[in-house]
Amino acid sequence: MIIRMRKTNKQYFFSVEGETERMYLEWLQKQINSHSSSKHKVDIKVKVAKDPMRFVKSLQILGKTEVWHLFDYEGSMASNQDAQHLFESTLEKMKKAEKQKNISYKLGYCNLSFELWMILHKKDCSRSFNRVDQYLPIMNSTYQLSCTRLSDYKEKDVFQKCLGQLSLNDVNDAIKRADRMICILEENSVKLSKYNGYQFYTKNPSLSIHEPMKKILSDCGLRKI
Repeated sequence: MIIRMRKTNKQYFFSVEGETERMYLEWLQKQINSHSSSKHKVDIKVKVAKDPMRFVKSLQILGKTEVWHLFDYEGSMASNQDAQHLFESTLEKMKKAEKQKNISYKLGYCNLSFELWMILHKKDCSRSFNRVDQYLPIMNSTYQLSCTRLSDYKEKDVFQKCLGQLSLNDVNDAIKRADRMICILEENSVKLSKYNGYQFYTKNPSLSIHEPMKKILSDCGLRKI
C-alpha cells in the first residue's frame, strides 16, 4: 500500500505595485500547488498596495514574518527625479513599517520595470533603456502579442495569455538569467547603491525580484541550479 504524506503548508507575504505582479504570484502559487514534486503547498498572500505602511497594518501575523515589496525602479530614466524620489520614499515607508509589526520587509525591484522579469522567462535582455515603453517590441515578440501600447499587455486577458505560455522551468530559467545579469554588474564593478538599509542597482537592466521566487522554489524543492 502506498502511503501519501500530506504536504505541509508554507506562507509567503507580498505587497506589490500593480495587478500584473499580483496575477503573476497567483499563477506561481497555482503552478507549485499542482506540481507533484513540490515538497509543500504554498499560500502566497499578495495584495496590490503601493503604501507598505498601510499594507502592514492589515496583516494578521504571529511571530517574525518576512514580507516582500515588489515594485519598479524607474529613477535611472533620463531626468526622472520624481521617480527617484518616489522609490526612496517607498523604501523609507518599508523601513518604518518594520517597526509597526514584527516583520522583515524585503525589496524586490525591477529596473526599469516588471516587463524585464517577464522577458527573462524566455530570453536574455541586456539592453539598457531610457523609457519603459521600449520593452514593448520585445514583449510582443517574446509572447507573440500585437500590442500597440504597453498598457494593452497588462489587460487581464492578454497578461493571462502570457502566463499561459510559462512553466516552472521558465521561472527557473528567469532566475538563472537574472543571477547572470547581477554577476555581470559585479564583474564590471558597477556600484551598488544603498538607501535606508536597502541595496539596489541604479543602472538598468538590473533587478532583485528573482530573489523571493528563488526562495519559494528552493523551499519547495523545485529549484533547478
